[in-house]
Order: sequence, then structure tokens, then C-alpha cells
Amino acid sequence: MLIIVEGPDCVGKSTFAEKLRKLIEWRYTSDTVELVHRGPPTSHPLDEYEVPLLAYRQCAGRHVVCDRWHLGELVYPEVLGRSTELTAPVLSHIELFLASRAALVVLITAPTEHLRECVRTRGDDLVDDDQVDAIRAGFLDVSNRTTLPLVHLTSDDVDGSDAVEYVLGEADALAQTTRVLTRYVTYVGSRWPKLLLLGDVRRTGTAEGDLRPAFMPYPATSGHYLLDALINAPGFGVGVANACDVDSVDTLLQDLGNPDTVTLGRNALRSTPWVTRHVPHPQYVRRFHHHRHAAYRDAILGVRPWSST
Repeated sequence: MLIIVEGPDCVGKSTFAEKLRKLIEWRYTSDTVELVHRGPPTSHPLDEYEVPLLAYRQCAGRHVVCDRWHLGELVYPEVLGRSTELTAPVLSHIELFLASRAALVVLITAPTEHLRECVRTRGDDLVDDDQVDAIRAGFLDVSNRTTLPLVHLTSDDVDGSDAVEYVLGEADALAQTTRVLTRYVTYVGSRWPKLLLLGDVRRTGTAEGDLRPAFMPYPATSGHYLLDALINAPGFGVGVANACDVDSVDTLLQDLGNPDTVTLGRNALRSTPWVTRHVPHPQYVRRFHHHRHAAYRDAILGVRPWSST
């Protein structure tokens, strides 16, 4: 199971995360449990929130509880006036990656006055009393924006045992229903995507032991361009994988329920000639038609064919 505990300061995130860890250890005595914490990022968000979980696979005897993860980076930069590299394409890929790992988000909130009193009492070098309202509102907004399954709790729930049991049950059910995805390296996305995009091969190639998924959107890459073009696509139920890499495309399509599929680039088309929809690789469009995001998005979604003019 992969459980991400998020929320404002002083709501009891660390307490709840520790309770989850203890219950998982008690219930799954032969498994390993990791409790990891994230503060302000010190590297690119992909390296902060994806790379540490590359080797994680649900239903494989390893469980991870994250005390803060990526959603706080949507809140604190705006409140504290600092910059962030968590662009919309990067956020999209992180959430697609976490979906493929069956991540469950637990958002804990509390009344504003409770949060203010806690900050006053304990003191905080990062957050002052005037910023509490904005942080709370930011997390509530994020709860409506995330594409991941979410359980909303309050600080009162942290003290009881029912919420911990409930969250564990939800996380276990999610892991079981998505376990078929664990056989794939390059795929990111949900268990049942509406649209599957197939590239060719990762920049790092097909080296043994390379667990990086397809199209990680580092700056100035085809992955960033691709996901940027799709940001405004309605119903962003997309999955992304590679056709010329280490995964079996035939098996992937079957496991995903044979979604509408689009190949990206000539190599992917040659590898999967039965796929009827095809557009250029985002690297080509980025290089020669950089400003045509909308046209590229429409071609991917089947609104109109791609034209280089």
C-alpha cells in the first residue's frame, strides 16, 4: 500500500502517519513498512516525488506511508512567495505515476482557529499566524484538483482508531484492484484510462534495471511538451507508456481494457501497426512546431487530424 498524508500544519499528519505505520506492521507482520517525510523540495519534483518510489510495487510485501508529499508544493510556494518547479505538466506526470502505484491521499484539515492556536502555541519558523487561513484554503482547493483517490479527515479523526482502519481498508482495496499494473515499467496512469499514448523508447534506453517510466517531464523534454499540450484536455483520463521499450504492448492493452490508443512517432507506429490513430512524436512537434500546442492536443484527442501547416 502507498498512502500519502497531507494537510496544513498542526492537523496531526505525523501522528496519523505513525498510527498507519504501526497498524500495517501489526497486520502484515512479514512485510516491510516505510514512513517517509518530505519538507520543502531540494531537487526537481520528479526526483523528490517519483524517483524514490520507482521500485515500489503494490501487493509486493512493501508498504510506504508518506508524511507530506507532492500536494503541499501546490500550496506553500504561493503562500510563502517562493518559486517552484512543480509545473502543471510535472504535476500531471507525478499523479499519473502515483496512480499506477495505487496511491491513496489522506487529506487532514481542521478549523482555522484550531490551526492558529496551535501555531501560536508551538511557534513556527516557516508559517506565521496570518498565513494559516491561506494554507488551509490552499489544501482544500488542492483536494478538488488532485486526480488521485482521496479520503478527507479532520483533526478529530486522528485521535480515534476508526479512521486508521478505514484508510487502511481503502488503500488495500485500491492496491488489489490495480495490482495488474505492477508488471509494467514504462506505464503511468490509472487502471482504466480513457486514452493510451504510446511513445517509442525512454531517453535512458532499455537498460536492465532502469525503472524510470515513459515521458518524465523534465524541463525542455518531449515529455514536458506532451503533457503541457494536454493540460487543457477535458477528462484528463490518459495513460502513457512506450511501445518499443521493455513492456509488452499487447498485454498492456488487454490489461487496460483496450482503451482508445494513439501512437506518438514513427517508431511507435511501426511497432504497433494495428493501432489506427497516429500523431507525430512530441519531440518533432516541440522542435519544429513549438507553439502549436492546441493543434497537437486536438490531433491526439481525435478532434482533427494533425497538419504541419
